[in-house]
Amino acid sequence: MGAARAVRIVTEVAAVDRPFDYLVTERTDRVAVGDRVRVDFNGRSVRGWVTGEATFATDLKPLTKWLGYGPPASLLELLTWASERWYSPLSRFLVSSSPKRLITDLPPRPRRRPWRRPC
Repeated sequence: MGAARAVRIVTEVAAVDRPFDYLVTERTDRVAVGDRVRVDFNGRSVRGWVTGEATFATDLKPLTKWLGYGPPASLLELLTWASERWYSPLSRFLVSSSPKRLITDLPPRPRRRPWRRPC
């Protein structure tokens, strides 16, 4: 594993509308912004979303598991704005923009065909 990393997580617990920092381990080193993860949250195992990188500290709890892909990182700024605009927990917007099923593999990108003028 490379340099130690930490990520910022928003949990699906709507009553707690603030991010928390967690440590990325070798088992969860594939996490990226927007991904869905499982974390230990006050003795409970809850789902959450990676919303950004955080400052590394040795006293952080580790991520429990990488669950799959969530909304693309490009949507996070819009979702954050919408949660502030309509005064709703960010987790509600993240739930709405995430696929219902966990997506762990993405299909290959289609090959680009050269454009042909119709005859």
